[in-house]
Amino acid sequence: METHHGRHLTDRCLVPDPTYRFVVSANGHEATFGSMSGLNITHENIIYRDGTGALHQIPGKMNPSSITLRQGTLSGDSMVYEWINSISSNEINKQDITISLTDDTGDYLLTWNISNAFPQPPTAPAWTPPATRSRSRRSPS
Repeated sequence: METHHGRHLTDRCLVPDPTYRFVVSANGHEATFGSMSGLNITHENIIYRDGTGALHQIPGKMNPSSITLRQGTLSGDSMVYEWINSISSNEINKQDITISLTDDTGDYLLTWNISNAFPQPPTAPAWTPPATRSRSRRSPS
């Protein structure tokens, strides 16, 4: 299938690519984000030697993961905003949250349940304004 500027060409008709978003729910309140990363499950590896001298490896305790949500918009009166902002007053307010992937119609595709989540300090993306072109002025003839 041929594409043109992020759209699929089908029978002379441009069909936009589907839009996905992540909906974070906590205590009945929601916030939406454009991307998510860090949903990893890893364990420590424990290496031990048995009575014959052979080495074995088994999984140990689970390592915590840091989930990063990007391209979100939160209003100042949002409960999710208040939860994120609570870290500035040195509060640790762990909550059970759900993160759901939705399609362009808003239907839920996948949902992850996260236990004992707490926010990290938010960071704003780096932004550089577009370069302004220097225009040379012509002197009137």
